[in-house]
Amino acid sequence: MAERRVGAATVLEGTGVVGVVTERDVMEKVVAAGGDPNTTRVRDIMSSPALSVSVNTSVATAAELMRKHHIRHLVVLDEHETLVGMLALRYLLYDLMDDMERLHGRVMNLQKHFGQANEDLQQILISAEKVEKRASRIREVEFEGEEACEPAVSIPVPARLAAGG
Repeated sequence: MAERRVGAATVLEGTGVVGVVTERDVMEKVVAAGGDPNTTRVRDIMSSPALSVSVNTSVATAAELMRKHHIRHLVVLDEHETLVGMLALRYLLYDLMDDMERLHGRVMNLQKHFGQANEDLQQILISAEKVEKRASRIREVEFEGEEACEPAVSIPVPARLAAGG
């Protein structure tokens, strides 16, 4: 594993997966226990049975399986149960972080649009209050013998909305 710079390896018996051995297994079950890495058998320290996923498993499902079982590696099998590879938690995290960055960008874009809509709505509400005050004053005025003609009332609309934007 050190030579190939990997943190885990799938243990096969023939073509069938029988377990997984990790750097942590070697450190905890051999080195820390005072054992000899040269004479300790992989079979004695591997995790078995190995948890696996198919090549069609979603990132979220694989991450949930790892979280649930407190593991950092999953065996990946094809539709014929043949070993395809090993999935490490760090690669799932990279993928999930990419998804989070994309979602963050979308949220920021939505906030920008909703922020502008909120500002426009505030301007309309302020204008509506002004119109209501003017209408209230007009109703209070008594016109004796003359026909009253209410002045035209307009509500200012933000230019961006008036233009259809």
